[in-house]
This record gives sequence, structure tokens and C-alpha cells, in this order.
Amino acid sequence: MKHSILIISFALSLSSAFSQTMPMQISVEIGNAVNSKRIRGECGLAQVNNFPIVVMQKIDVSAINKDSLTFRLKYQSFGSIFGAKDLFQNLTVWAKSQAQDTVPINYSFSGIPETVDGQIIFSETFLAGTAITVFLDENIKQIMIRYNYTSDYFNRCRRFCFDDERYRIGALLYFQPQIYAWHSWHFTHPLTELTHLQFLLPDDDSYIFFATQTERIIDNLYVTDLDRVEIEHGINFFLLKRELYEEISFYNEYVTGRFLLPKGHTIDTEKITRETKYFLAQLNDFFDNENHISFHKVGADLRLADGPDGAFIWGNVTFTADGAAWILSDLSEINPIHHHEVIHLFFDDDLVEGDIAPFFFRESMIEYLAIFFANRHDAARRDSVFNARFAIYQGIERESLDATSIFDVEHNFYRMDGSLGGTSAIVYLRTPFKVHQLAKSVGEENFFNILRTFYHHVKREQRAGFADFEKILKQNGVTDEQWLEFVENL
Repeated sequence: MKHSILIISFALSLSSAFSQTMPMQISVEIGNAVNSKRIRGECGLAQVNNFPIVVMQKIDVSAINKDSLTFRLKYQSFGSIFGAKDLFQNLTVWAKSQAQDTVPINYSFSGIPETVDGQIIFSETFLAGTAITVFLDENIKQIMIRYNYTSDYFNRCRRFCFDDERYRIGALLYFQPQIYAWHSWHFTHPLTELTHLQFLLPDDDSYIFFATQTERIIDNLYVTDLDRVEIEHGINFFLLKRELYEEISFYNEYVTGRFLLPKGHTIDTEKITRETKYFLAQLNDFFDNENHISFHKVGADLRLADGPDGAFIWGNVTFTADGAAWILSDLSEINPIHHHEVIHLFFDDDLVEGDIAPFFFRESMIEYLAIFFANRHDAARRDSVFNARFAIYQGIERESLDATSIFDVEHNFYRMDGSLGGTSAIVYLRTPFKVHQLAKSVGEENFFNILRTFYHHVKREQRAGFADFEKILKQNGVTDEQWLEFVENL
């Protein structure tokens, strides 16, 4: 599952209450290890803030003529409202006056529920979403919001997440934890415009760090290229404690790769390296690729908790400013999820902009190819995988689905309510099965060769469209009847 998502640049319209946007700068400082706070949550004992991350937001309010301003999380799921006090710890708000003095100012934080006679009361303000209201006067020119930020990922951490005393430690931290309790990681006003984002790490090389579209300025300072920020929501950056990971690197004429595997794993590293090299060689031929591929693959526990028998796992691939890819996938041997994320390295999502079925190419075809390549020489196994996944789709209640066809999918998302609904069931379960049906009617090896012709065409034309897909399939032996049956069932 490639999440084409990022969270830090907003296209905003002017409000009648203000004359201009408020520039906002964010700095993120990752310090040395500190004692963590352990809390009781729905999943038992969880470790929070295992990584000492301090966020400082600076907002220019010099042009604002109001008594107060309310800054909210731009994206927030209902479930994340109840964990806000643990996600945003040690919150303080400061201001700079005309005299340039930095002083604490009055504010209110909606993320802490009220307690009346020992009973927790969830007020309307609390349930409306997590927000900070700052009280101003005419002398205040800049607001500074500071807090320790943590992730909800630890609450679902299972494998490789315990220290010697059996406390949860969570080797991986998602700074934008969109999977379990969707929320933004910084506060904004409708007229806030992000102008600067930087990350400062310790200089002792204790962390492995990744940030989307971010470049290293000096050894431990990274700055995001805001002109390249395009994605709406998702993982913005993550950290790994280097001491908890085994690093395996390899290089040949067409790939530079690195695996980062939690210590204690049981993976055959020689096998996964060998099979990944072979898989990449196949993809180079299939996509007519001439570019050197550079990637880092992080192994993690990415099984979705509400999948049947833990069967649903996810992955993600994002790119740095220098073009290197970071892949997150479940800690397992070579599998379709691993294949899926690697295939994303060879296909540019931008080539489907404006098409009638963008997620057909961005995700469904990549999922089909992932299953095909993972079972390249075992037709019976391919049938079994596609049939099993379609059976899961058939078992989903129709009212839980937010689309009925791949042509209806405008946003790719998965419901975390146990229903397996959303649009992802259409994207990853139903549509790849329908492609597999078409492949079997045409002949799978023949279909594979037709697809290779199509993707070579995509490379030449720098465009991937459903009309082009139809044209090339029909030019290579797919009948009108086969095509019509395929489209009517999508």
C-alpha cells in the first residue's frame, strides 16, 4: 500500500476576518534518551515517548487584531481525541512582544478531559477536537507552541517491542501515526501557511532518521523542501534507534539496497538479499528501467489488528529529496507486500493524474503484479491467493464499503472499525482479482507480456491512462467481449 500522503503544506483561502496568512515555522529537535512515561491504554501497558522529540511551532501574529486564536489539529480521527494528552506532553505557549521579550502567555488546551467529583467528563469542547486557544494582546507579535510529541504506534506493537524487563519499547516510531489513531502532529489555524520545517538530531549517530522530501544541510540538521511537499496526510518522518537494528547492505549495477531488521529477527538474510536482487532484475526488464535504484527497507510489525487471523498487513514507500526510497514492510520473508512496495519504485504516480481510474494503476495493478511476481512459477498458488482475497472481499458488509467500483475511488483508505471496509477492499482485494480473471481468460503468460508492452509504452509516453490500457490490450489480442466483461465487473 503506497500512501501518497504528506501533511505539512496547506493550500488555504483567505477569511474575511484577516487580511493575510500567518507564516508558521516548525523546528523538531530529537534529543538524547530520557525516561519514558508509561500509561495504561486499551491494549494494556504501553510505552509512550520512548523517543525524546520536542516540537516548536512559531507563528507570526503581528497582523492579527483579535483577542484570541484557536489552533487545531488539521486532521484528526475521533479516536485520537481521547489520547491527546499523552500525544502532546509538556505543552507550553510563549509569546514575543514588540520589545522582543519571550514570555509565557495564557492559553487553554482542549485535550485534557474535565474531572468532576472524581468522574471524567468529556465536554463538548473536548469532543470537538484537540485545540489550543491562545489569548492575545496588541503587543504580541509571535506565538511559540512547544511540546513533546509521541506516537500511538506503541499501543499496537507486538513483535520485537519489549526490553529485558518485558516493557514495551517499540523499535520504530512513526511521527505521523496515521494507522491506529489518525491525527496531525502539529497545530494550525485556517490561515496558517507553513514556511519552514527543520529537524535537528543528536550528532552521535544514535538514530537512523528519515523525513519525506527532506535534505541534510549539515551533519545533523535536515530541512524540508516545501516546494516539493505534495502529499495530503501520512507518515512525515520516523526514527529508529540504531542499536536495536541489524543493517545489511548490498550493491550491484542496478541497485543499492539496505535492509534494517530489528535484532532478534528470524529472517534468512542471505535468502532475502538474493531474492530481492532477482526480483529487481525482473522489474528492470518488465518496466524497461535504466535508472539505478536506491532503497532502504525497514522491517516492522505492520499487521493490522482487525484483519482476520492477522492476515491484513500494510506497507509504505516514500522518497527523500535525493530520490532514495524508504520502504516499510512487515517483518517477514519475501511476500506480496514486500513486492508491492518495491514495484512502487518503478512506477510514477504522477503519470495517472486526471485519469478516470487513477487508483487502478497506482495501487490495484501494482497489487496484481506483486501477487503475480511473488508466485511467478506457481499458477495454482496464484489462484489460491487471488481467490482467498476475493472471498474476504465478498464477506465484507456492503454498507461498510465506501465505493462499489475502482472508478468510484477518489481516496484510498481503510476503516479501522473492524469492518474491513473503506475503499481499500475495492483497491486491493476486488480489483486485482478481476485483473487476474482477465489474465486467465487471455492466458496468463500472454497477459504478462501484454502488460510489459503497456508499461514500456507508459515509459515512452510518460502517461498511464485507462484508454491507453484498453488500446494496447486490444492491439495484442484481447477481444471486445473480453474487455467488456472485464470493465463491467470493475
